[in-house]
Amino acid sequence: EHIRGTECDQKIFSRKESNGTIYAPNYPFLYHSNIMCKYFLYGLQDAQNLERINFHFEMLQIPTKDVNECTDAYVRLYTQLQAMDEFDYVFCGETIPPPVVSDGPLLLVVFNSGSTQGQGFKAHYWFETDYKIMGTQASPGQCHFSYLSSGSKSGDFNSPRHPSNYPSNTYCIFEFFGEPDEQVKIVFNQFKFSDAEVASLSVPGYNEICTHDWLEIYGVDSGTGREQFYGRYCGFTAPGPILTETGVSQIKVIMNTDENEVSSGFSATYKFDRASDRL
Repeated sequence: EHIRGTECDQKIFSRKESNGTIYAPNYPFLYHSNIMCKYFLYGLQDAQNLERINFHFEMLQIPTKDVNECTDAYVRLYTQLQAMDEFDYVFCGETIPPPVVSDGPLLLVVFNSGSTQGQGFKAHYWFETDYKIMGTQASPGQCHFSYLSSGSKSGDFNSPRHPSNYPSNTYCIFEFFGEPDEQVKIVFNQFKFSDAEVASLSVPGYNEICTHDWLEIYGVDSGTGREQFYGRYCGFTAPGPILTETGVSQIKVIMNTDENEVSSGFSATYKFDRASDRL
């Protein structure tokens, strides 16, 4: 959407995980000198949605005497709301820059042609759901994260957007993979799942009583893949510290929320442990 009263500024709004391409003016022909264009990319941000922006250059051709300077002609990226002289990235020359991911639902791209003429740039962008979860995401847009002992022996994980409320109608998987001689320990620091029925009955939120928003935990035998059900939890009933038995080096945590009320969810820590180290 072209911004009225400007030569080439654009606003681009997400249509939920949508994508597209932006170009320098006159691309693929030479741009004119002394032109500045701003491209505002807006991801979704409301009670149900939170997005971030992935930005990948496909072509860059901005003449420069020194690619370490980029003071005359350039593309600048701002990954959050900030002053114009506080950009996060600046690119020029002809080397394709690495991909950039915004810190939140806004990305500003500024192209300045300066005194130069060139083809400029071509870049692909896409909006993706931002769960605000540490971990290795199985694939873009999915709430499926894995944690490998070979990557880190301990760390944190949490429900989407914690400490803010998680969205409704969400299904998340957290998988922990230890070495064969390791056990997995999980400790919940905060736990709050919305369940009016459990609250009205004043009973612990455990197993079959949890039918709305809940968390399930499974131990997984790395040799056979056999899953051992540890329990389903909801309301304010946080699981106690979970430690897999000897020989069980994997844990799977599943989070499910329905279309009704939401809450802050959980925060937890994990640790991969060798039994011999505790002796």
